[in-house]
Amino acid sequence: MQNAALKQAPTGSVIIMDRNDFVNQIESLRDFIAEVGGARPIQKLLDSSELSQFLSTTPQTIAKLRAEGLPFMRLGELYRYDIDDVRQWLKSREKVGAK
Repeated sequence: MQNAALKQAPTGSVIIMDRNDFVNQIESLRDFIAEVGGARPIQKLLDSSELSQFLSTTPQTIAKLRAEGLPFMRLGELYRYDIDDVRQWLKSREKVGAK
């Protein structure tokens, strides 16, 4: 049974498929991911304290930057930041040749 691939099904049963079926399933999955735009992998969101440490600033400055458009997610009373979104926002505010 060298060419058979085993896959754990959600119900706990095992599905046995031959190599060609397995390759077709993988290709279908690859096509689906490409179709939905290759969504970013989930990563840890930073809180205000972690973001202020990352940017070498204070939580108060982070609050001011939020008012200026710094991207964030609010979970109840908590603010969370996606570091990729923050980097993109900071890059958009970058001034070339500023003195």
